[in-house]
Amino acid sequence: MKSKVSSRLERYQELKRLGIVLQPSEVDPYPVRRELKPISKERYERAYKYWEEFQIEYPKATPLDLQYLKSFGEYLVVTTIGRLHEDPETGEKTGKPYPSALRVKLRMFTEQWERQHHTKIPEAFKRSMAPYIEDEMATKYDLPRGKQAEKLKKFLTIENYTTMQIFHWTGDSYNYIHEGMRIDNTNLLNVQSFTSARRHEVIMAVYKDLEWHIAETNGEPEFRVKFTRNFCKGKDKNQPEHPLPEKLQSSDDKPPPLFAQPVFHLLGNCISAGAFADYKTVDEILDVRRPGNQSYGILELDRNIETKPVFPKWTSSGSSPESRSPHSWGASMSDWGVRAGFPAGLQPHDARREILIKAADGGYSLAQVLKFASQNSMGVLQHHYLSNISSVDGSSAFLGIQPRTDLAESFRSATARWNPNLVQSLSEEQKRSVSQTENFVALSQKIDDIGTQIGSLACHNEDKVTRLMIENLQSKRISLYKERERMFTTKLKKVQTTQKISYSNKGNHSGEDIQQEFLKRIRHMFPPERIRLAAVMHERIRPRSPEWISALKDLVTLRNSDCSVAYQPGLRPKGGRCPYCKIEMKSMDINKRWKHVFSCASTDYGRKNNYSQFCFHCNEWMTSKLHWENHLQAHLNSLDVPTRCNPVVFRHAIACAGYCPVHLGDINLTPTERMKQFLWVGPWEKHISECIPASTMRPKVNLPLRFRFSKEPDQKNKELDNSSRPTKKRRQFSESFALHAANSGSHSPNIESRPESPHILPVGQCNTTEHDLQFEVAISSPENIRKDLATSRSAINREKFIDPRLWEDTTSLRVKDRGQKPEVERLWHRQSDTSEIYSLKSNHPPLSPTVELERGLERIAYQATSITTSDTAPGSMMDLEASNSEEKNSQFVQDPKEALLPTLDLENTTHSSGDQHDLDDTYRVQELVEMYKDRNRTLFLVRWANGGTTWEPEENINDTQLIDDIIKDYQGFKNGVEVEKTRVKNGKLEYYVRFKDYIGSERDSCWWVSENTVHPDNRKRGVRQNRRKRKRA
Repeated sequence: MKSKVSSRLERYQELKRLGIVLQPSEVDPYPVRRELKPISKERYERAYKYWEEFQIEYPKATPLDLQYLKSFGEYLVVTTIGRLHEDPETGEKTGKPYPSALRVKLRMFTEQWERQHHTKIPEAFKRSMAPYIEDEMATKYDLPRGKQAEKLKKFLTIENYTTMQIFHWTGDSYNYIHEGMRIDNTNLLNVQSFTSARRHEVIMAVYKDLEWHIAETNGEPEFRVKFTRNFCKGKDKNQPEHPLPEKLQSSDDKPPPLFAQPVFHLLGNCISAGAFADYKTVDEILDVRRPGNQSYGILELDRNIETKPVFPKWTSSGSSPESRSPHSWGASMSDWGVRAGFPAGLQPHDARREILIKAADGGYSLAQVLKFASQNSMGVLQHHYLSNISSVDGSSAFLGIQPRTDLAESFRSATARWNPNLVQSLSEEQKRSVSQTENFVALSQKIDDIGTQIGSLACHNEDKVTRLMIENLQSKRISLYKERERMFTTKLKKVQTTQKISYSNKGNHSGEDIQQEFLKRIRHMFPPERIRLAAVMHERIRPRSPEWISALKDLVTLRNSDCSVAYQPGLRPKGGRCPYCKIEMKSMDINKRWKHVFSCASTDYGRKNNYSQFCFHCNEWMTSKLHWENHLQAHLNSLDVPTRCNPVVFRHAIACAGYCPVHLGDINLTPTERMKQFLWVGPWEKHISECIPASTMRPKVNLPLRFRFSKEPDQKNKELDNSSRPTKKRRQFSESFALHAANSGSHSPNIESRPESPHILPVGQCNTTEHDLQFEVAISSPENIRKDLATSRSAINREKFIDPRLWEDTTSLRVKDRGQKPEVERLWHRQSDTSEIYSLKSNHPPLSPTVELERGLERIAYQATSITTSDTAPGSMMDLEASNSEEKNSQFVQDPKEALLPTLDLENTTHSSGDQHDLDDTYRVQELVEMYKDRNRTLFLVRWANGGTTWEPEENINDTQLIDDIIKDYQGFKNGVEVEKTRVKNGKLEYYVRFKDYIGSERDSCWWVSENTVHPDNRKRGVRQNRRKRKRA
């Protein structure tokens, strides 16, 4: 038998004959270091670039010389800006770097330099840099030291966790792009809190990282799932694996709340995604039992699903095949925490700190704790995760009595500084102070200048160069918008972090009371599964009970639903089709689906009963005029009237109609006149722009009881303006319309600050009868109202064309009883008033960009109804939720490019001081005179009942028959215009047209338009294009 050596040599000689020969001289002679992970590699290379910059000034520098190494340390000190300190006005980072951060940068540099130069820096040099930075340089440059040089650690304790979860389901009005995102956020928080996994280790999980077993506990079936952290920091093998049980029992033999049952959420996730190979429904999976000859059974996963992400990105119609970004989850959780009342938010790492403290105090061995944490060093666990708050009860230990274990947790909870009354927006005075700073004014001027440049370029031929220039200017303008918006965000963050914590209950005029009202205005538009889950998610429901199974089915249904359009309960499609005409809903545009169903329902009720009216306040159809009037009278008699008067559009559907605050309080009008419904923002604003100023002529205004007034109107009332969003210059409806404005000699004025708005002040106490509700309007003169309305209207009509990316992205239950039960259970035994969904404290939802644009007139309507608006906070956004980043999800009203509102010339409008009975019919659409198509949008010149005309987008016109009639035979501007003159520009004939009876701004009443926009009957005959003949040489 041949020896192994000879056989191995023969194999190598055979390889040499095949041309495979080893060349030792070609192998590098340097020591091999462990390969860096991509993220670490990027950070090390960035640290080395700092050295290359330093060498530009000092070419002879080398880290082998300690003098140059120390000088490089000082270079890092003077060029590094601490990220934890900001300028109070601009939000720029101004703080000094922490010594610990400098040590990390220097360590990464030395390691990277050794990798690239294959030379060892003397160990004594590297060791001496730590005391040099922390002592000599810290003294020389006055760097933060001691506790000042440490970032405050926050901990997601059970108390903070419970507050977050309950608020998330019962008090958070944030409009996620899809309800599946809300479900995933709860699931993500659970997995992070129960496994100590880092955020990227959880967010990057795929379904093959989950192993499902069916077993038995106390004779009852139970699911068990093992989560493997395949994407684990610093480890390619021996990654931690975390088993999670279905049944979690406390000392009182009750399970934790439904939101704290991890298997419930993971099971719903897998069922909705079709992850199981043999089980596709809830009933099928719950019927599974373990094999008779084993203590467990393995549930196989579908091979086609194994590599799909457990936590995907979401769109309004459902999940996408891509995984969600770790940064997106961190930002989303932080914003969620701020809305829940934690000023600095909460991060996934805060949950990791808390679970590692619980594991260390739970009696587990040190090796098990390190394995659970996926760490190799006890020093990292001790210095970076364990709290400085000692869990040792020193007094009990000294006195020799039973030690307490609940002392440290309340102090760890306090590190997040939960404030039940945390403000969510700046006051009017605070916004004004920001908008008056030099930086804000300079940015606004730059935005104005860029808008003017874009308008002038739009007047030229749209060649490739011009389009590129416009795109560059728009991109620059977007960056300026964001920079200006950061000034408000920075100010709000400062106000939140310095706000005094108050646990007292708010009064009837509090901001949170208004937030609850807003949630009540839109909750009927939520899917029924969403409402049912919110009602039971905080309940302690046993697994596999009927309530538990019902909630699991709702979870699966909600995750697979289409959340792009909201519907009232009686208007929801059935099987994806219109419940009346059976047309496929997906065959229509998203913004037309609700409108179609509502029109079909109205037609169906009208055909059967010869009358149909829909009450948006209680979501009921009335089939006779008498029934309708009695219904409205019942609302007024019981004072069950809207507390907010503006129309609300939620997910492309009308959630609440608009009402006139003056008419609602006028007891001399009929019920139909008092509760007249305005379905669209345009007609509603037209009405109140005349009705409110006219009402100031009268000595008193009657308002319903539930219209609250501010106790401190000058301080508590907060302006609903568009200052924290891109401020739009007064211009035509889009950039393409800039051609008409430029050619007609119009220009864009500078942004003006708004005058003070009117306040409704109480004269006496509010009694139970509406006849005693007498309020005086404290306004200097009607002219001030008109001027304020004109300014607000101007803000609405400024530059409607904004890059869509600017709007992407991305827009509270407090349990107070403290029990003495064990720390894991005590928060679950609290008594809470969550039996009725959304009757809880909550943060006002972030408003979409269009709400910001429409704030001007809304503010007047709100103040006319004596309601304070103290809590509106723009979203993130998210979206820039989306936004990051993810898509922004602020869908409460129309898209900003959809809300094209005409500009009323209020200065030339006369107002009657008499009754306003005839105003209800003033703004009914009489006919559609002209039509104009701009890119993917269609505008109509509407003639109202008062004879005036304005331009309106298609979404603001509820009568589809009028739209169909004009589109059918339309050939261009004809009856609604007068051609005043013509011109030849760039070899093409253009017409200067004036719109007849136009009641908007004078500068919008005339356009230069191309010849094909004008009807053939209005085109000039015999007009020739002037072309100069080129002389021959």
